[in-house]
Amino acid sequence: GHAINDFFYQSYFANFSNGAMNEGYADLWAMSLGDIAEIGKGFYTDNQDGIRRYDIDPKVYPEDIVGEVHADGEIICGAWYDTHLLLGGDWAQTMPLFVDAFPGLQATVPNGFEGQAYTDVLLDVLQADDDDDDLLNGTPNAAAIIEGFDIHGIRLFSYVDLEHTPVEFTPAETTVTVEAEANIVFPYVTYFDSMRLHYRLTPSAPWTVVPMGQDNNLFTHDIPGVAAGTVIEYYIDILDVFGGISATTPVAADKAVNGNLPNYVLVGVEPVLRDDLDEYADFGNWDMDLPTDNATTGIWAAEIPVGSMSDVNDPSTVVAPLQDHTQGFFGFAFITGLSGELGDGIGANDVDGGHTTLVSPVIDLTPYENNIMTYWRWYANAPATGANPASDWWQVEITNDGGNTWQYLENTLQQDISWRRKAFRVADVIEPTDAFQMRFIASDSTTLGEYLDGGSLVEAALDDIILYDLESGDDVGEPGDVPAVHVLPNPASLEATLRGWMPGSSIRVHDLQGREVALCRTNGAGQVRLDVSTWPVGVYSASGWDGRGEQAQVRLEVVR
Repeated sequence: GHAINDFFYQSYFANFSNGAMNEGYADLWAMSLGDIAEIGKGFYTDNQDGIRRYDIDPKVYPEDIVGEVHADGEIICGAWYDTHLLLGGDWAQTMPLFVDAFPGLQATVPNGFEGQAYTDVLLDVLQADDDDDDLLNGTPNAAAIIEGFDIHGIRLFSYVDLEHTPVEFTPAETTVTVEAEANIVFPYVTYFDSMRLHYRLTPSAPWTVVPMGQDNNLFTHDIPGVAAGTVIEYYIDILDVFGGISATTPVAADKAVNGNLPNYVLVGVEPVLRDDLDEYADFGNWDMDLPTDNATTGIWAAEIPVGSMSDVNDPSTVVAPLQDHTQGFFGFAFITGLSGELGDGIGANDVDGGHTTLVSPVIDLTPYENNIMTYWRWYANAPATGANPASDWWQVEITNDGGNTWQYLENTLQQDISWRRKAFRVADVIEPTDAFQMRFIASDSTTLGEYLDGGSLVEAALDDIILYDLESGDDVGEPGDVPAVHVLPNPASLEATLRGWMPGSSIRVHDLQGREVALCRTNGAGQVRLDVSTWPVGVYSASGWDGRGEQAQVRLEVVR
């Protein structure tokens, strides 16, 4: 298979550059010749298992992209194999489509651009199947092709880089404007239907789905204002003319099983208790390394993160967080094991051999009118080159009886190697009491006889746990209730402190050309320190949410 790939591309003076495409297509050539779904049977000396199998457990883009060419190649090969089955399992019908689409040279894209390559394959297959030069009226086998690729998450807009800055807070009864940018290019624009916003006001409610208005590459929709104490959940996706759904943002937020966190908007609230592990510890002492835990390494601890990366020169290879969520490189967070140094490798002190548990103190929620709990978490279980990817659970459980009974709040195999915020109105999921607790479980399951006995590379982290309640006072929102956002000193030459922001919120700093130069988080006091000692002299703009939950902006000047 590899020889066919390379020989054909070289005949076009091109290179079969994308490793995942190369591995996936090599597998498909072998499968077509042997009429098999499992390749490499007999390769192992101690069992009869094949190297890869395509008739079970389909891998899906982008959730299962891990940066390893054999694993990522299973996505495109699986799409072809399922299309083959939907075409009746007749290789005489499948291979002409494969051969006709092959000259599209989709594999010339470099590694890391699998979304573009897979999408190009889908379009080329539809064009190969077309019999009247009009894809919009369908093709003879369009239903089978679209379904086969859709099983593996490959749709016409899988390549799209959908840019969106999440809305985090808003005052009560105020319109929430959600914006996103996407460059829909030719020829795909022909098959674009709409960008859609999905939102709901409680975790058990059905999603409200609305098309977003479009102005060139900018898409917007206004969510009507809602009552204080509401938590709005939302995510965005793209719909094509064939009904395919692509570019879900956040990734996998649409999944009912093993889904990712959506974005959350907190309405008309203020913080009442907070734990940022740096300046605030309002909840009390947390328990970790419990007697019932059995992980051998990667035990929960409160530390300044060191992080881990496959390649210390490539930021995209990060696995464990390089910094806490609040302060950056010098703040504390709960993490599963501390690496000795960044260059130790991605498997250094990750969770191994079992589970490790972090338990909150008992929290009395009864003094508050409308409890909203939030935390920022990090979870990796399928990084590039990691063994047995996406096979271990991230679990969060809650109780309102001091730990006698627990129920799931999160229970997913979906990783998100970034700081993500979970927010929930407590009364929407459990009755608030004076004996509320949370526990966070990261695990590395073991299955004797599997590769590495089922062991995986697992990292987790937790920071900025904040309880919000309704804004206090009848005159909240009037000038003087909350300190206005400001910068001290201003101008600044070495360090500047931004003050007056919503605790636990995101602050973005841009230069006059609109380039983002910093993304930071406020601490429990609504402050963040910026090291501007290396910034070019000039004027900058910091924007985010102030203490009332309203969008605010402040000017910062850097001098020498």
